[in-house]
Amino acid sequence: MKNPLKIFFKCLLTLILIVFMCAAIFVGAVGGSTIDVIKESPDIDLSKVSSALTENSEIFDNKGNLIEKVESSEYREVLSINDMPKNLKMAFIAVEDERFYKHPGVDIIGIGKSALDNITAGGFVRGGSTITQQLAKDLYLNSEKSLDRKIKEAYIALKMNKALEKDEILELYLNKVFLGQNAYGVAAAADTYFSKKVSDLTLAECAALATIPKAPTDYSLYFTLYPEDVGKDDKVLAETEISGSKYVIVYNPAFEDRKNYVLSKMAELGYINENEKNDALKEDISASINPPERKLKDVSSYYTAYVKRDVVKSLMNSYSLSEDEAYEKLYHGGLKIYSNLDVDLQKKLESVYSNFNQAILGEGGEGSLNYLTVRTNDNGDIVDNADGVIFYKKPNILTEDNSIYLSNGEFEVLDNGLKITSPKAYYQEGSLMFRPFYTINENGDLYSHDWTVIPLESKFIQKSDDGSITINKEFLDSNKDFYSVDEVLTFNKSFYKVDTNGLVQPQSSTVVMDQTNGNVLAMLGGRGKSLGTSLNRAVDSARQPGSSIKPIAVYAPALEKGDTLATVIDDLPHYNDKGELWPQNWYGTYKGLISLRESIEISANVNAVKKLEDIGIDYSKTFLSKFGLIDKGHPANDTFISRAENNSINDENTAAMALGGMTYGFTNLKMTTAYSVLANGGKYNSPKSFSKVLDSRGNIVLENSQENKEVLKPGNAFLITDALHSTTNHGVAANAQVEGFDVAGKTGTSGTVTSNQDSWFMGYSPYYTVGVWIGADNQNLKLSEVSVYSTKLWGAINKALLEGHTSKKFQKPSDIVEVEVCVKSGDLPSDACRIKGEIKKEYFVKGTEPKTESKAYVWKKVDLKDGLLAPDDAPDEFVETRAFLTRDPIYDPSKNNGIVPEDWDQMVPSQKTTTDYEELAKKKEEEEKKKKRRRGKEEKRRGR
Repeated sequence: MKNPLKIFFKCLLTLILIVFMCAAIFVGAVGGSTIDVIKESPDIDLSKVSSALTENSEIFDNKGNLIEKVESSEYREVLSINDMPKNLKMAFIAVEDERFYKHPGVDIIGIGKSALDNITAGGFVRGGSTITQQLAKDLYLNSEKSLDRKIKEAYIALKMNKALEKDEILELYLNKVFLGQNAYGVAAAADTYFSKKVSDLTLAECAALATIPKAPTDYSLYFTLYPEDVGKDDKVLAETEISGSKYVIVYNPAFEDRKNYVLSKMAELGYINENEKNDALKEDISASINPPERKLKDVSSYYTAYVKRDVVKSLMNSYSLSEDEAYEKLYHGGLKIYSNLDVDLQKKLESVYSNFNQAILGEGGEGSLNYLTVRTNDNGDIVDNADGVIFYKKPNILTEDNSIYLSNGEFEVLDNGLKITSPKAYYQEGSLMFRPFYTINENGDLYSHDWTVIPLESKFIQKSDDGSITINKEFLDSNKDFYSVDEVLTFNKSFYKVDTNGLVQPQSSTVVMDQTNGNVLAMLGGRGKSLGTSLNRAVDSARQPGSSIKPIAVYAPALEKGDTLATVIDDLPHYNDKGELWPQNWYGTYKGLISLRESIEISANVNAVKKLEDIGIDYSKTFLSKFGLIDKGHPANDTFISRAENNSINDENTAAMALGGMTYGFTNLKMTTAYSVLANGGKYNSPKSFSKVLDSRGNIVLENSQENKEVLKPGNAFLITDALHSTTNHGVAANAQVEGFDVAGKTGTSGTVTSNQDSWFMGYSPYYTVGVWIGADNQNLKLSEVSVYSTKLWGAINKALLEGHTSKKFQKPSDIVEVEVCVKSGDLPSDACRIKGEIKKEYFVKGTEPKTESKAYVWKKVDLKDGLLAPDDAPDEFVETRAFLTRDPIYDPSKNNGIVPEDWDQMVPSQKTTTDYEELAKKKEEEEKKKKRRRGKEEKRRGR
């Protein structure tokens, strides 16, 4: 127990000080010093005092359900005094300011009574500052312990007491007071400790909250500890996760004596009766403590992090705010953010990702090593094609207790410091960096673990020309435990943090949009831990789109320029500006004359390049702008690199715009938005993460206005959709089929056939547009397949999303007509086309259908014996008239290393027959004569 005499003199001194201070304020008895202090007090606009309170924002889903209370430095929810229960108000008044309704803001009598209470209790149970003074300090002053601050505090309290009603002051105080665990105000505290509204608090719970202001850290009802810090006698209430780390909620019994004092004081003052007090004293508060989830369980924070950034950006644009000001509004403005998140779809999406390997490899499929191409050296480290280490095997860089170590030969202990020569280490901006490592779990999943950083002041670490790193003696003398040497050199773990969790590889992202309005309904920005602070690969990571760029950068613009799905492109060897044979088709051959539809279906690289050259890069760029992939007005806001931005390395070339081999590429969100245009009949809707934002009083702060524009004619959008629908009926893309639903989509890969960095499937159904990307964070890790993985994942996701939906097909616009065409020309079929079987039905926008007969085939006489061209006057008995394919311009295999397309056997023979038809006729005539003589002889023989 504290010394009562010491407490008495302390309280007496405080009483004398306050009396002196009040007299000085009222009378000005201390000459000019007190007046000078008052003059230095902050300006106070009491009419706006309530705006000093900050309030946490909330995010709701598209059905209006709360999904997250936005975490910030202060968690607060502002309540009216009328919504606070009487027991709660009286508990705070009893312990903090029992004469609250009687004094003018500063309570000299109360100071004396608190001194007596403290002496009687044998400890400091109540201070002398009134609730009004505490509010004045919190709103306008700091916690500096000085006479000047106390004078200012009293002055402001007196002024506030004159300007505001008592209940207004109490309302501000109860909404402002810090109550531990990042909770500001009683509403936040009720939620933080009990997951309750204040109206549902019991008397004991009210008293418990009232104990906290005296010492929020000491009297917090629970502590949040790391698991390793929990003692054997600690009462564990729950476990939680904060920013990806596990914590344990431990009961703090230290507040109980003070809670009992609060209840006794309430009874003494007549706020409660003895029976109520005794019942409350028996209540077990530890059983009531129930820390809430700040976010909706099982729903990824990738989406809510995206919403927050979107809201901040909109606030900046709408109100000309700086980024800091916009974030201040988000975290402290009490905003009600109505997002477009569909929780049901989000949960379905996350359910598929929880079985990621099975979605790709099938039932029983385990282990990402099954679809990664991994090269290792003799030590088991993962290396690139040049044998450089990408990831060390964990035991090669960490000890069993996860300490970084160096082997003999990788370091030298010198007189002037520690010299490090190990390839594991790297110098960067004053820090000692240790390269990433990898682990493989029991399921065969590969995890990459980030760099380990030992931050040092630059004066303590130097890099030599030979690449070695030296940590100097001055630092080592001051930190003798920095390392130890026992066979190997081990760095003390207190100087760094190792990424022991790691991230599973490959990674992936998915975006789900409603194409009819641009609403982003669900999103995942990665596999594994879904932290709002982590990299959101759906929004932040631009990756090369590969062939998924073709429909939007090449073929849709081509239709708008006058082509049709029947337009023929000749898939033949093509050369770049260096005269090199380029590009290669993924199927390794050349198809010859094929339609634009088939070029899309088989993803012909050559034809994409040729068609882009035909329509022009500038024309294609206008469509990339319309699709939302290029921001012409603000180039810095997009990831497309123009010539104006970089004349030597840019995306204004056929490799980038026809094949997707871009400098950076595009994000999944951007690509999904572009494909939603195709799904929405050619109309672009800007992606929207939220519909509206209200302030705490229900006033509209933001309404997410829709950017809507026509990119393609509806008929052309349908034609591309129908072609993309065809791709899902066969081949790799058949994995995207969903029974009962039309789906359309396009694969995309970057890299090589067996060593791919990115695997995409961009597609849509009549309900949703969905973009899927798979790839490793470190692009030196490659996928082992071309398009199978992303297509399978897309199919699994859409089967889940469409479950319970009515079967639906793509709707054909009224101006679409179906016409029979010759496959090799796109014109009306000729007899030759029909004989060759090269006819099919094709869709056209009315008015663009062919009007003339095909000239793709010509009739030629050929020798029946050798199949070569025969002269026109050759006897019919020795020749046959056949239909042959023609090309304009003419293709000469001899000028292309003898390469011929697959339809070359249909071409008109290049050689003429050498058959001598006169001689052949003579021989035939002679043969006929011989036959006639033989028949005559046979007839004579039979006549005998």
